[in-house]
Amino acid sequence: MKFLNSIAAAAALTAAIASYAGAEVKAGETLYGTALKQVSVSGDLSHKDGRLLPTNAIEVLEVKDGVVKFSLTGYQNPKAPNVIYFTPKARIIAVAFSKQAKFQSESLGEEDGFNKVKITAYTDEGALSGDVDKIFAGAKEKFEASCSVCHALHQPASYEANRWPGYIKSMLSRTPISKDESWTVVQYLQKHSKDVNLKDMK
Repeated sequence: MKFLNSIAAAAALTAAIASYAGAEVKAGETLYGTALKQVSVSGDLSHKDGRLLPTNAIEVLEVKDGVVKFSLTGYQNPKAPNVIYFTPKARIIAVAFSKQAKFQSESLGEEDGFNKVKITAYTDEGALSGDVDKIFAGAKEKFEASCSVCHALHQPASYEANRWPGYIKSMLSRTPISKDESWTVVQYLQKHSKDVNLKDMK
């Protein structure tokens, strides 16, 4: 029965992600990736310069011919400036650029040894939603149905945020969670972990 539940959860998460694809994207909106998305530093999307991870908020600045110009506020480790984190308190990646990418970045100060920055980049209109709670709900259902088949379910707060990526990676081959789905599941777990509480950050 648990295995059938995991299949149902996978179908539900896939359907939810697909349902966002047709939504119209407008300037001024705050949106969240429902899946891993390619980003570019150029408005024609001619180069894949990085990746936007699911559930991270972007501010839509402009939409033209299917291309979304957006900004994202996050935290930059001075030793690895190509990676923008969701918080300075844990390794929760929001956007990861290639080391060669020359992206626009505005400094907003410092916090806990990290630079707070606002970056500007481009992506396509697909896999974006204004309802991050719905994305988290789909990831939660997928995780709970898939990761309680062989053992007692670990709650998100069972581990610190930095431990979840390695844990899911080590277990992925034993679950029906796909590689693509795992990005969203890991973000859900990290953002509801022992040391990261979204309610306290709002």
